[in-house]
Amino acid sequence: VNITLYGKRVKFDPMTDLMPVSWISSVPLVLVAHPSVPVKNVKELIALAKKSGKMIAAHNGAGTTSHLSVEMLRLFGGVDVTPVPYKGGGPAIVALISGETDFSFATALAAQPFIKSGKVRPLAVTTAKRSSTFPDLPTMNSIYPEFESDNWYAMFFPKGTPSDVVAKLNAEIIKALKQPDVDSFIRKEGGEPVGSTPEALAENFRKEVSKYAKVIKAANIVAN
Repeated sequence: VNITLYGKRVKFDPMTDLMPVSWISSVPLVLVAHPSVPVKNVKELIALAKKSGKMIAAHNGAGTTSHLSVEMLRLFGGVDVTPVPYKGGGPAIVALISGETDFSFATALAAQPFIKSGKVRPLAVTTAKRSSTFPDLPTMNSIYPEFESDNWYAMFFPKGTPSDVVAKLNAEIIKALKQPDVDSFIRKEGGEPVGSTPEALAENFRKEVSKYAKVIKAANIVAN
C-alpha cells in the first residue's frame, strides 16, 4: 500500500498496525525503449529527451512503481517527458512495442520476452544491485545515486501477534528461500530472493514510504 497516495482510503495504518516478518523478494523494473528510439544507454535517452522535448513514457497506472520510476527519471534527469497511464503492465508494454510510446519502466516479467525478441531495447534496471536476470544491464543508481525502485514482496502479521510466532515464521521463510526450487522460481519470475530480519524489513518499509512520498509530492500525483 502506498501510504502517501492511498492513505485516506486505507482503514488502518500500515506503519503501526502491521508487524514485519520478513522481506521475501525484490523484482526490478527494466527501463526499455522502442527500437526506433536512437539511444543505447540512459545518458543518451536523457540527452534525446532534453533535445526533443516530446518523448512519451508508458506506465502501468497512476501511483504504480512504473509510474513513480518515470517521475523519478524526470526529477533526477531534469527532463520533461509525457507520462501516459495504461491499465497495467500488459497494455503498457503493448503500447511500447507498437510504437505508441518511446520508453517505459516495465516489470521484469513483462519485459523479458520482448527483450529476447528484440521488440524493445533494455537500458537499465532500477534495483540497487544488478539483476541476475539481466546481468549485463547497469543500474539506474549507477547514473543517479538515489534512483532505486522495485516491486518488493514481504510478509507481515497484524499488530499484537506474539513475538515467538513472528520469529518462527521468519525462520521458516529464510529456510524456504534457500531451497533450490524456491530460489529458481523467484529468479524465473525476474526477481531476487532476499530474506531478512523483521527489523530490516521495518527499516526498508520506512525508507520506501519516505522516498516515494517525496516523488509523489514533487510530481503532484493524485490517485484515481
